[in-house]
Amino acid sequence: MELAVEFVTAFSSVLVDHSVASVGRQIGYLLKYKTNIEDLKNQLQKLKDERDKVQHWVDDATRRGEEIEAVVQRWLDNVDKNIEEGEKVIRKAEERAQKEWFRRSLRSRYRVGRRAAKETETIVKLNVESSFERVSYRPLPQGIGITSVKGYEDFNSRKHTLNGVIEALKDPNIGMVGIYGMGGIGKTTLAKEVASKVKQEGEFPVLVFVEVSQEQDIKKIQGEIADKLGLEFREETLSGRADRLCDRLKKEKRILIILDNLWEKLDLEKVGIPFGEAHKECKILVTSRDQNVLSREMETQKNFPVGILPEKEAWELFKKMASSTVENPDLQVTATEVAKECAGLPLAIVTVAKALKNKSSSEWKNALLDLRRPSSRNFTGIQAVIYSTIELSYNNLETEELKATFLLCGIIGNTIIMDLLKYGIGLGVFQETKTMEETRDRVNSLLCNLEASCLLVDRSTNDQFAIHDVVRDVALSIASRDKHVLTIKNSVGPREWPYADSTGILLLHSDIRELPEEMEYPKLKFICIWNPSLELPENFLNRMRELRVLDFTEMRIPSLPSSICLLANLRSLCLYSCVLQEITIIGELTKLEILSFVDCDVEQLPKELGQLTRLQLLDLSDCPKIKVIPRGVISSLCRLEELYLGNSFKLWENEDLRNQTSNASLAELRCLPNLTALDIHIPNIQIMLNDLFSERLTKYRIFMGDEWDWHGKYETERTLKLKHGTSFLLEDGMYKLLEKTEDLYLDELKGEPSILWKLDREGLPQLKHLHVHNSPDIRYIINTMDDPWISSKAFPILASLFLQNMINLEKICHGKFPVGSFSKLRIIKVGSCGRLESLFSFSLFKDLVELQEIEVTDCEKMLGIVAEERLVAVVDNEARSNVELCQLHSLTLKNLSSFISFCHMDSPSTSWSTMSNSMPLLDEK
Repeated sequence: MELAVEFVTAFSSVLVDHSVASVGRQIGYLLKYKTNIEDLKNQLQKLKDERDKVQHWVDDATRRGEEIEAVVQRWLDNVDKNIEEGEKVIRKAEERAQKEWFRRSLRSRYRVGRRAAKETETIVKLNVESSFERVSYRPLPQGIGITSVKGYEDFNSRKHTLNGVIEALKDPNIGMVGIYGMGGIGKTTLAKEVASKVKQEGEFPVLVFVEVSQEQDIKKIQGEIADKLGLEFREETLSGRADRLCDRLKKEKRILIILDNLWEKLDLEKVGIPFGEAHKECKILVTSRDQNVLSREMETQKNFPVGILPEKEAWELFKKMASSTVENPDLQVTATEVAKECAGLPLAIVTVAKALKNKSSSEWKNALLDLRRPSSRNFTGIQAVIYSTIELSYNNLETEELKATFLLCGIIGNTIIMDLLKYGIGLGVFQETKTMEETRDRVNSLLCNLEASCLLVDRSTNDQFAIHDVVRDVALSIASRDKHVLTIKNSVGPREWPYADSTGILLLHSDIRELPEEMEYPKLKFICIWNPSLELPENFLNRMRELRVLDFTEMRIPSLPSSICLLANLRSLCLYSCVLQEITIIGELTKLEILSFVDCDVEQLPKELGQLTRLQLLDLSDCPKIKVIPRGVISSLCRLEELYLGNSFKLWENEDLRNQTSNASLAELRCLPNLTALDIHIPNIQIMLNDLFSERLTKYRIFMGDEWDWHGKYETERTLKLKHGTSFLLEDGMYKLLEKTEDLYLDELKGEPSILWKLDREGLPQLKHLHVHNSPDIRYIINTMDDPWISSKAFPILASLFLQNMINLEKICHGKFPVGSFSKLRIIKVGSCGRLESLFSFSLFKDLVELQEIEVTDCEKMLGIVAEERLVAVVDNEARSNVELCQLHSLTLKNLSSFISFCHMDSPSTSWSTMSNSMPLLDEK
């Protein structure tokens, strides 16, 4: 009877609240409530699977440095909310189903069925919306910065030219402008300053700077422009890439492309640069030593010469570079004469002044005599002056080691320091060092000396060096004259090659069609060949018994010639971007110290490689096709100090496998007691071994977990990336690695809510960059509430902090933090941290004096950047009345629905008035 009354009551409610047409559906909520709950469970699981799939795409895109589409991020946020809501409906339904009263309450069953059906409709809709064409996009690179170019001197004589170039670029009737002048006059610097000025003025939102150089490489030029535009090529042919690039450039409303250092005509159409009527909003600035290249070949519409400096400006620059040395009365007359000999050429002035800085009077007088002597090469006029000034600096280098390093830099050109290391070790240039680490430090010290002498350009990165093309010409000239290094550029037949006294052969991008079958070079120390069209004759190396360095780049080598076995003194073998097949014979080169296969197409290393027991460096970087390294090969290389397997072999096998055909195991690394540098990827963390990494490691990139992207620039020497799991991180061996790590990536970690702090009890004292993504278990970055023994600083030198998709992160710092924590922080970026209400407490934030950039996006509960500690009494209002953020120049706030103010505090007494003078980015949405 009670059940009947309940049914009548519930049914009456349906009739009252709804039209007759919907009564059937409403009754369905009552009768099919169990089915509705099951449907909700099924659709919820489908949504979770879709969410995980999209999240994986998002994570991959984030690691590649791409921006996530707003619609995708909103979908993920909605999914998380609805999953939480759907689970709540299911949980309540299951809890009520256990109650006796629920079985008798038709009204309650109706409500449960209706709630489940409505939630199912929402979830089905979200499932349908998950079909995204793409989840991310590549942000446009910033290109040349808006600050003034480093090293630019604001000479009065150059202002007219600078302003003239800018006005010409603004002229709607001019599409291509040229700057010309002799080598070392300052064309490149002026062009970069033009770019800086027009960007400050907002004239060209997009700037692209490309150095063309003497050996034009169309594919490289296309790649550099594409990188600046965030464009990825799928096409293999030059014409296909040109079409894609042209289409992309036409989409830019205002763009300036700077083509620096043209020696001959560059076919813009072949590159893919639209010009003239094809795209009037694309302006081109070209620099060259030859006015004819500009006006006749490139058909520039307006050209500007860059001449030598007037005597007064030249003397001012000379004094600035030579410092107080020239103020000495005994030197003033000589110094003035030396400055005049530099003939107003900025490169010569800077080079000579720095070379003679703090030198004695006799050295200045001797330098003046050297500058006045005619050049020993076939140069005339001011060109002879340039070369003699640079050679003067070379002659003034203090040691033969420094001179040899300079010549080596000239021979191999602008490249990575690793190549300089490989060549120098092979040639025995660095004789006072015993280990690779000592040699690396020595090389860096030598490069600093050469930069200080202005014989090298100041480095923009730690792993590369750069040399001005004029300086390189001098270096090659000296190497040719004094060291008998043969540089072959033109097309010559095999019988026309000069023989006998040459100590080195440099053959780069030449027109040579074939190599001599056999050559007589008894004194040859090194040979470098970079030519994809050449093949190696079988007897090519027969009579080169003194060869110490052999470098083949971009060559197809089906098998190494048998004559390579005769190279008993070979120390360094570098094979770059080569197609390799049969390389077993390498095992015969038992004196090898350096072996490099960078970017080679090779699938298997021979077991004979294990015979190279003197090997100190093995570089297999960017060889993703390598599937086999025979077991025992790595462990046999007992003297190995540096092993590079980045973006390469990763099929490590379990050490328990004893099959003779099995692959290398991680345990072999334990057999390398001298290992100090290591790049390695370990996809399967289940085979990780305790104490695997030696305490001697000082330089490493160690990636653990399935997928990691190796591309991109690495600003530090010690990078650790970890995905999944945390248990093995707490082993003593990993503690030792973590405390040295400078760049740490943590993704999808599982474990304790404050595991980051527990990783290292010393507060990760050397960590500079921290990235934490997709780790739902983590509630705090630092938690001192549960660790009362903590006394040291946390992250004392951390410069950047990136937190992404940390859905349960409540606070960055929980509890009282150690004084000095985060004191060097410059950048913090936080995204999709749904429970985070603020970034910092006031007591921590007021000490972040170096903070430069803050970015917070998609944090729905974020109230403010800074929060006052509610339980701490304000004892010194005067000291707290003004917080200076002098370094802060970028603040980005997006999709913060609960945001109240920058500083969310109980007391309004604090002022935030002192930021940097300009705030270019304040994006609040």
